[in-house]
Amino acid sequence: MADGRGWHDAETGLFGPRAWDAIVGTESARCARYHRTATIVVVDLVGFGELESVWGADVAPREVTAIGSVVRSSARLSDYVARLGPRRFAILLPETDEIAAVNFVERIRQRCTEAARQAAAGARCAFGWADATKERTLLEAADLAVDRLSTDAEPD
Repeated sequence: MADGRGWHDAETGLFGPRAWDAIVGTESARCARYHRTATIVVVDLVGFGELESVWGADVAPREVTAIGSVVRSSARLSDYVARLGPRRFAILLPETDEIAAVNFVERIRQRCTEAARQAAAGARCAFGWADATKERTLLEAADLAVDRLSTDAEPD
């Protein structure tokens, strides 16, 4: 998946886990220093396990790449998009509070869900997000986004 060093994801061309950690560290310092906000959005692909079991392991990466393209094209040029795992993406939205992030999530949710459903019946995207505030660091926001993700990933 990653380039061996974790800076870029070979399948999607997005940042990898190591680059994500560096970006979050830099943006966290910026938020603290200048009292600016940023929001982290985490996207998990739910229901893709069945796709691999039915169609084989080489089909799922193509579908994940397609969803990665949707995520990247939905973000602004100033946003950072990374693939953190086989079925997980993250977006860092600088200068974005949680209210603006909700609007972003609602726009991207529909596009991602359509792409996921084309890949596999019952597949969808789950989202979690949180912003850095005076009371919450960007690193704490990242943890909260993952916590919220698990709530959204639960079956309806």
